[in-house]
Order: sequence, then structure tokens, then C-alpha cells
Amino acid sequence: LQINEEETVGTDIKQALEQIFKWSEMIPTEVSKTLVLLTDGGDTRVESLKGNERRQATEELIKPLLDAPAHHWHLITVGI
Repeated sequence: LQINEEETVGTDIKQALEQIFKWSEMIPTEVSKTLVLLTDGGDTRVESLKGNERRQATEELIKPLLDAPAHHWHLITVGI
């Protein structure tokens, strides 16, 4: 995955996470997986929103990560 994929110019973390989790469906659930997220903390789609839309988009972005331990995912985030 890389910047400017699909319809978003810039970074769309939610889209990237959805694709990664989709690819990982081929891996048995009990297998431990590690995701290393290198980020500057910016999300072009979320940053373009305001108020409740922005809060909701942030919650949607975080939601799949809350289920990560149940699917044997380990998340490492590196801020650049």
C-alpha cells in the first residue's frame, strides 16, 4: 500500500487498514500477525472533515483496531 491509492489523494488510513485486514482473511485467525504502521499522523480524508463528521470518521478509523487482539493482531505504530 502506498500514498495516493484509489480515490484519495494523500493518506487514507482507514482504507489502508481495510485492505490489510481483507488480505489477512486468507491467514488463519489463530496465527499471530503484526502490523507496523509508519505514519506522520495525517489522514487526508479525516482532516478534510469538520465537527461531528470528523469525530465519526475518526471513530470509524479506530474501530477495526479495537478488534485486533481478538484476531491475533499486534499493532506497532511509528510516528515519523
